[in-house]
Amino acid sequence: DTYCFLDKGLRAPGMPVLDAIGDLYLAETAGARVLRFSPPFPRSARECANPERLVTTPPTKSVFLTLAASGEATPAGIVYLPADPAPSFIVGSVLIPPVIRQYGADGGLVRTLVPEGVPRNPLGLDVGSDGTLYYAELNLDPATFAPRCGGVAAVRLTGADPPGAPMPLGKDLRFPDGVTVVDSTRFRVDFTKLPAAPALDPSRCGGE
Repeated sequence: DTYCFLDKGLRAPGMPVLDAIGDLYLAETAGARVLRFSPPFPRSARECANPERLVTTPPTKSVFLTLAASGEATPAGIVYLPADPAPSFIVGSVLIPPVIRQYGADGGLVRTLVPEGVPRNPLGLDVGSDGTLYYAELNLDPATFAPRCGGVAAVRLTGADPPGAPMPLGKDLRFPDGVTVVDSTRFRVDFTKLPAAPALDPSRCGGE
């Protein structure tokens, strides 16, 4: 085994991101905050040689974004932008409220990218090389929070605040919880010749 645990007390953490200087950020959804971990980080399993596999010299842990500062009780997805024109982070709140905002490197609000109530429970986030934000939408039932047919949407990041209405890219997805942007030229696939995805029976994902 070649892994170590940095922290075993996190409450529903999301996927982490690294900034330009090597600090690690992650949304702690059930903790209503975004955390920052700063070096030192373990470089080998020797640095957590114990039954719990917990690092013996933990990284410095601090709170980057609080509920009081952001109003986001359920932060889930996070993306780091190295220059926009300054380094910043995009954070999506999946439920309370469903919203996507941009924050500076100091945690201060820069602007709202997708206003409250517009994204349908955003979870996974990523940004393409052309400055387009892509996000997965769970589309939970508002009464029961049960999953329904979800999808993927995109917003071109312009100078406007908010930048514009989201564009739907995919629908009828069962629990879409992640988005990853890759360079399509690295794949030997002619995407223009791919058949359209078959329509999904709404009864298979919550009746919508």
